[in-house]
Amino acid sequence: MSRRGKWIRIGAILAVLLVGVPRIGCRRTPSLDDALSSITEPYRFSILRWQLSQILGRPEPAGQREERGAVSSEGSELVVEYFSLLDQARTARWEADAIANGVHQGDLA
Repeated sequence: MSRRGKWIRIGAILAVLLVGVPRIGCRRTPSLDDALSSITEPYRFSILRWQLSQILGRPEPAGQREERGAVSSEGSELVVEYFSLLDQARTARWEADAIANGVHQGDLA
């Protein structure tokens, strides 16, 4: 076999490998970052878009946030209620501790 034929054969094999390997390679599996991105996508906020709208005096259209999947007012009411209940529980715990330590007058029963 001549040198030239050998190099042609090597070149042909390399060409087949370069064309075929990317097509038969391993598939990309979804990563944790991909999963988190798909979950958080509706809640993303563009600071640049907000700043430009404030500078130009154009408020963001009301429907735009709902289109992107923003939480409804019913969902936000639940969040407000949750934090209100947490605050009430914290206050009750503080009062119970104050009564138990003798700092505050009251009845623990």
